[in-house]
Amino acid sequence: TTQQIEMFLSLAEHLNFTKTAKEYFTISYCKPQISLLEEEFGFPLFVRSKKEVRLTYQGAIMVKKCREAL
Repeated sequence: TTQQIEMFLSLAEHLNFTKTAKEYFTISYCKPQISLLEEEFGFPLFVRSKKEVRLTYQGAIMVKKCREAL
């Protein structure tokens, strides 16, 4: 959905689920939505650890594509 793409772009900008969640309700809402988007695309968009969130190579490409689409 458009909201998932906007959420993805926000997370790509902030690289922080908490900051992204402030724009999109809660972390418990954001994380599953990003996971659903990754499932739909068929590849991971982010590498997640307890200390950081960073874009994958595919995620960086999708940032460009999604910005163009919006």
